[in-house]
Amino acid sequence: MKLEYDPIEIPLRNEKGEVFDYHYVYYRNSLLLNRLEYYPHVQLSVIALFGIIAYIAFNYSKSAEQNRVWVGLAKETAHQLGTPISSLMAWVEYFKEDESLQNKEIIEELEKDIQRLEMITARFSNIGSVPVLNYENIPSCVEATVSYLKKRISKKVEINISAMPSDIRARINKPLFDWVIENICKNAVDSMGGVGK
Repeated sequence: MKLEYDPIEIPLRNEKGEVFDYHYVYYRNSLLLNRLEYYPHVQLSVIALFGIIAYIAFNYSKSAEQNRVWVGLAKETAHQLGTPISSLMAWVEYFKEDESLQNKEIIEELEKDIQRLEMITARFSNIGSVPVLNYENIPSCVEATVSYLKKRISKKVEINISAMPSDIRARINKPLFDWVIENICKNAVDSMGGVGK
């Protein structure tokens, strides 16, 4: 109490009215008053906490809405790509029946391009869903992607694959894995300026 407030000084007087001694009354705030001092701080903290939670919830809601828009846009793009792909497939079947184009490499390459477009369409339509993982042979997946790319990149670029052992299996989503390998190869070709190994 002595540390909190200066004491109240009470002079003691004799019959003549002269002060002969002093008494001191020490005091401090009550428990209720002490609690009331902290109440505004607690109240402001609770309000700030609610404000932070509301801000986080709003940002999360806004981000989720943007993600839903992008997922919807990707699925719509995949849906719209279906029509020209079907048309291309019909043209390939028509070319197969043309005897002047029989045994031509161009039809085979067109079929590969159509398969690639179908895979890209599948990627877009699967955006926002959990990828399905299957055990796949990694070297054969890489080989298939690279053999497709070799005919579609600069002839001045040489791509070599070496995998030991040749039967390496892992749980992957093949279309997404192929996409990764394709992007790595394309980035490598771009960084080399279209010439190199």
